[in-house]
Amino acid sequence: KKFWIYIVCVVVTAVLMLSLNYILQLPALIPIIGDENTWLPIIVDSIVAGVIFFAGEWFSNEDRLRNQIIAKKDDYKLISNGVCRVQSALNIKRKQLYFIYSLDINMNSRQLLSEILQSQQDIEDSINSFEQIKYLISSKKELNEFESTYKILSHSFQTVLDGLMTTVNNWCDTQSKSQQANNVTDIIGSSSDKLKYANLYVQSCNELESNKRKFLSTYRSQENNLASLLKRLDECTNNLLNAESKIITQLKSNL
Repeated sequence: KKFWIYIVCVVVTAVLMLSLNYILQLPALIPIIGDENTWLPIIVDSIVAGVIFFAGEWFSNEDRLRNQIIAKKDDYKLISNGVCRVQSALNIKRKQLYFIYSLDINMNSRQLLSEILQSQQDIEDSINSFEQIKYLISSKKELNEFESTYKILSHSFQTVLDGLMTTVNNWCDTQSKSQQANNVTDIIGSSSDKLKYANLYVQSCNELESNKRKFLSTYRSQENNLASLLKRLDECTNNLLNAESKIITQLKSNL
């Protein structure tokens, strides 16, 4: 492309200089001091300077465009990583179901609590990371659609995960208190004390099972809506990245 720029400059300069042979032979409209030896070098120098100026501007604009494209590509990488991280963190439909099914009297409560907390933290971290780079996004319409979708999903998931955390924590407290009561009744308790402990344990088991059924019922009633929101999030992610990619393509076309 630079070769053609040089060719254009040379051709334009040559045409202008050759045109002077005819222009200078035309009758003067106003009196001019000096002859062709005086004005011809000035005119030629002006033409050459003008061509050099426009060529310099041409190259300067091209360099600016190249730098702009490089900067936009770097921004696109950050945007893509941030958007995809949010998308991945919120893609926990099956994990949510796994948490619900894990609510069982024989569950490893500490491990389950850790996994639930990790999911919550992943969502928060991904959104915080995205908030720090979203100013780089030029496609405001696509950005607004993406934000509104992920905020609905994030609120829904965090509400459910908070409920699961509460349920597991309550079960941990019940287990701890029941174990303490059981140890006491084994040492100094009577048969009635043991029966009372057994009834409390059964009551806690029933409460855990009841909470599990509620979570499952809510999940099943909202499953289609959740699937629709996750699909919408995927579409918004693709639309946003495609819109940012088109900006880069448009910049390249201006080179």
